[in-house]
Amino acid sequence: MSQKYASLQTLRFIAAFAVLITHSTFYTSERYINIPLYDNGVNGVGLFFTISGFVMIISSQKLIGMPGGWKTFLKKRLIRIVPIYFLFNILKVVVMFASNGLVKHTVLDIPYIIKSFFFLPALNADGKFFPLYGVGWTLNFEMFYYLLFTIALASKKNPIIFTSFFFIPLAILSFYTNKTWPDVRFYCNILVLNFIYGMLAAWLITGKKTIVVPVALLMVVAGLCFLFIPALNSQPKSIVGLATFILIYGAASADKQISRYLPSFVIFLGGASYSLYLIHPTIAPIIPTLFNKLHISTPMLSVAGCIVAAIVSACIFYKLVELPLTAVLSKRFDKRQKQKVNKELFELKAS
Repeated sequence: MSQKYASLQTLRFIAAFAVLITHSTFYTSERYINIPLYDNGVNGVGLFFTISGFVMIISSQKLIGMPGGWKTFLKKRLIRIVPIYFLFNILKVVVMFASNGLVKHTVLDIPYIIKSFFFLPALNADGKFFPLYGVGWTLNFEMFYYLLFTIALASKKNPIIFTSFFFIPLAILSFYTNKTWPDVRFYCNILVLNFIYGMLAAWLITGKKTIVVPVALLMVVAGLCFLFIPALNSQPKSIVGLATFILIYGAASADKQISRYLPSFVIFLGGASYSLYLIHPTIAPIIPTLFNKLHISTPMLSVAGCIVAAIVSACIFYKLVELPLTAVLSKRFDKRQKQKVNKELFELKAS
């Protein structure tokens, strides 16, 4: 991704950055001084899902039809997502035990914690579907998507058609759910369509159905403006989802032209977007808490402090923890895969 689609790496960072701004205004308002929230940042989640749909199609091209390809896909996804997510959940549990009321919106409940660790819908202390580590609700959707994608690969089904068979009904049901439904109602959300939008964009790109560069660049600008300019905040989620498709399809079509002008640090930030997404709820709230204790009455400085502290921490964590940990686990997995293939070849020759 960092080499072939640098524009999408940049959009990953933009998505995480938008969520960070929204949460920074929320943390400042909740812990310090009441200020207006940047609501458009939530559109970064939909953009994340669309990028994920695109990437899964692109990265799985060699695995489709390959014996055991679904195992490779699933293991790589688990290596990418699970280890550092578990680290932050463990840290959250430790902080909850050590602090006295410092952690908000959650309680120590064993079934709730187990569900949170294993990406299952869990109602928090406020009666909302937020896991122990709040931002993990999006990962519940991601892991559900990966599960369906894995089943599609294992059964040699078209991933786009197979996942759409589940996601389209879930999106429709989102208009009819109520609290009397079981917890599985969590997945009834129109956001699941974003995975389909991303997969469709990838299908068009891999089929050489690209948009001419001037139009593609216009699509990128229009998509970014529509998603993140507050004046357009009142649009329904269905329209916002289509905007992410326009943005991703345009960016992928003009990727070669866009990539020429992207500095390396932007690509690095795109790579660190997962670390940024996970670490910012731990780091950012510290700033308004300090401002409140020090009686500094500058809310915008608090928001800026949240953003800077989260990005710096994410870059350090990405460099020192996420990259090395992922590399070690990937190396072990690749070594086992190689040993398995060599063993199968030896047995084949012996027979």
